[in-house]
Amino acid sequence: MSLKVAVVITTLIVLVGGGVTVLAFVKPLGTTPSPLAIPKADTERAKHREEFFGGDPNRDIRSGQELKPRW
Repeated sequence: MSLKVAVVITTLIVLVGGGVTVLAFVKPLGTTPSPLAIPKADTERAKHREEFFGGDPNRDIRSGQELKPRW
């Protein structure tokens, strides 16, 4: 077997192996989820975050609070 034939066969094996790997591990293009479809668990987490970090809407925070000295 000549060197050229060996190189061509090796190149074909590498290309076919790479193609199989890409097909096995990469998602097809049409299966991406819609950004508008939020799972229920994410909605519950967002609600919990809003309740935790949302603050008190009835408290007036415009003028701030006077700080006491540390001494």
